[in-house]
Amino acid sequence: MASKDPVGAFFQDLFGDQKRGPASSRSTSTDSKEPSWIRPFVPLSAFAAGLAVLVWWAPNVLTTPNITDMYPGSTTLAETLIEMRSRLIAVVAIAASFDAVRMVRRRHRRVFAAVCAQTTGAAPSSIRLAPRTSRHSTPRAQLALSPGTVIDESRLTRLRTAVSSLYDGVPPETRARARAVAVVDIVVGGRLSSWTGGRSEAWATMGQWEYRVDYAAAKASISITRTLIAPDLRSERHIMIADLFSDGKTLKDVHVSVTDTGEDGDDVGFEISYKRTFASGDKANRSKLTGSLLEALGDHPSGQLWRVQWLKDRPAITVALRAPLPTMILHRAAVMASQLPVPALDDRGIGPQDLAWPLGEAALGAGASSGADGKSGALSLSKATALSGRRMHIPYATAEVDDELVVAYWNISSKSNAPHMLVVGPTGGGKTVLLTTLITELSLRGVASILVDPKRIELHQFLGYRGVAAVVFDALRAALLIEALYAEMITRTRYMQKHRIDGGEMPPLVVILDEFFILSAAWSHLKANGNDMEKEIIKRADPLGRIGQLVALARSTGIRLGLGVQRPDAQLFGKDAGGVRDNFQSRASLGRMSTDGNIMVWAIASAGDGVDTSIAGRGTVGVGGEPAVGQVWFTPSVDTHSAVRGKLSAEHLSAVDSLLPDSDAPVYCFSDELAVYLADEHALVEVMGADVHEPIAVTAGTSRAEIEGRYALADSIADGVAVDSLEPGMSIVLELPGSAEPRVVDVLAVDVVRPVVRSGRESGYRVEDEGEVRVQVAAESGGSRRTVDVITYSGLDTVMLAAPELDPTPT
Repeated sequence: MASKDPVGAFFQDLFGDQKRGPASSRSTSTDSKEPSWIRPFVPLSAFAAGLAVLVWWAPNVLTTPNITDMYPGSTTLAETLIEMRSRLIAVVAIAASFDAVRMVRRRHRRVFAAVCAQTTGAAPSSIRLAPRTSRHSTPRAQLALSPGTVIDESRLTRLRTAVSSLYDGVPPETRARARAVAVVDIVVGGRLSSWTGGRSEAWATMGQWEYRVDYAAAKASISITRTLIAPDLRSERHIMIADLFSDGKTLKDVHVSVTDTGEDGDDVGFEISYKRTFASGDKANRSKLTGSLLEALGDHPSGQLWRVQWLKDRPAITVALRAPLPTMILHRAAVMASQLPVPALDDRGIGPQDLAWPLGEAALGAGASSGADGKSGALSLSKATALSGRRMHIPYATAEVDDELVVAYWNISSKSNAPHMLVVGPTGGGKTVLLTTLITELSLRGVASILVDPKRIELHQFLGYRGVAAVVFDALRAALLIEALYAEMITRTRYMQKHRIDGGEMPPLVVILDEFFILSAAWSHLKANGNDMEKEIIKRADPLGRIGQLVALARSTGIRLGLGVQRPDAQLFGKDAGGVRDNFQSRASLGRMSTDGNIMVWAIASAGDGVDTSIAGRGTVGVGGEPAVGQVWFTPSVDTHSAVRGKLSAEHLSAVDSLLPDSDAPVYCFSDELAVYLADEHALVEVMGADVHEPIAVTAGTSRAEIEGRYALADSIADGVAVDSLEPGMSIVLELPGSAEPRVVDVLAVDVVRPVVRSGRESGYRVEDEGEVRVQVAAESGGSRRTVDVITYSGLDTVMLAAPELDPTPT
């Protein structure tokens, strides 16, 4: 019920109940509204103010005529009192301030006394406050109780709750600072997030306080202490990680600290220290905790991935961002070909073959540095300087291993425990791109290679390429190559024995057989259904059997084999197929294979399950003998034909040109068989395509006679000669202007204006000048009249000699 006299109630609350008995009769009864030891408030400033009013008014009285006549010294007294006015004002102000402090402290005592009595049932006998008590709070209060007073825990809890509800929160001086900060932010255009988000946020950033209540039964006292709560400046991610371990069940004594901050101020690196326990060392627990931590962290806005590592040297976990596996890595050389190191070899190609070799960090998509591990088949990436590898470690992909990016390579050194490589991939899966990357890296390092491409359309780009000794397209010739390689292996072994040469000094030779399934099927067909000569060659060469011997024995002689297959079926390798396939320990599979395929290649049914088949060149590569998701380096076509180079972008042309070595890498043939074989292949390349003619367009109205006539004309290409080989008196077939059919003309004269200029083999036999040839011909134009024409040709053109069936003279 409202008071009938609110003004009186206010003054009574302010100054106390004046009807109370003397202060000496103090009571500690909890029934009284207020302890008797809290004396009524007597303001000192009221007396000072009254005195000041008197002094201010007195000079007016003392200077009246009546007073001055009666008391002649009153004028002097009035002047003195006037001089004291300013001092009295200061005294009144001091007294008012002192009264304000006394009133604030009295009110705090009354509040503490009332709260203590109501919550604990024990009224304090005295309360001491800290000198720095302000209008809103006090740093410390000491409540003295009557001796023998006992307060149980439940009542003490109620006291803590009451004090917290009264005093906890944002200090008023903090509010003032927050407002000042916000005003400054608005004026200078600074950040406004802490203010615009709400006053509570702004105040929270400046700090809060809380009160602690301690009860000392032995001293019969209660201490109430104010503690400033430091603002929590941790990021949301930092707090989230700390909360994950706050229960102490997963790890003990966990402390989370920030180790790295992004450019935008976001925390991107953490170290989580903990106390070693048996549970913290369990692999299953670590794996589960790592998964939970990654799930809690979620995706980072930058697109980078989180990496969680358990340190071995101390009980700590590091959390950091890492680059994701790139979706396309353009293969290019690290330095110019002229700046690459050159092994110190003699004229036989013998000498230390392995040496340090730079790797192209541009092809990796990131700056990196690492040492090479001859057994692991991978180079670790970091944020340091350029990568360095080994000459005999042939890189081809970037892989993801234990949340790290590594460079996968084919180790062809003499110390390799996986010298031969198996590449598995369906049509269009990127198998040819991987082989192209390997071949260009081999050539760039001065390692000679021989290629076999039964499809004729995948590796033909390497015809005439520096470092590629031959590209074999015919299955029968491929069988003869395997026979020659076997002879080369035997001869090399004998040579090494005779001259006491270490395997690491022999010149390497890499033979890559693409589409091995087609080769194996072709050999089986020739063996069963070929003519007598073909059957004899397949029987004598025994390519499948010799391949098994080569992969088992050729390691120390420097010969390496690489196979490209669509499926690694055992029957492809002939007798002892499982043993032969197992000798191809360096492995890579493109795309995602079936469960059976995974078991055959990796002996793990789930290998490659994480491969994203929508990304070209994504597959599974071997790192340390274990499968890992990798991205094959993309090497554009290295074909020097203008029709191919014209389709490449400037970036791809630059990458291809950077991979071209400065000089050719010869094949050091220790056997006559391999030397003769390569010479025969070179001769076959010279005449390859001589029987290839332009297509014949056939429509619904084309007659058989027209088709046979065109084929007859095409067949005459067998009698074709180079235009610069023509001699006067020869008859050739030409399509003269105004003539509906090809006509036979006689050659009268041949003038080679400019000969054809070609570069040497080390430059890929590129044509530098096509030359110019002028041919003077005569043709019958009816009766005895002959027409003479001069026709200009390129030195590369071929003309057809007149065939008997095209002779216009009737027989």
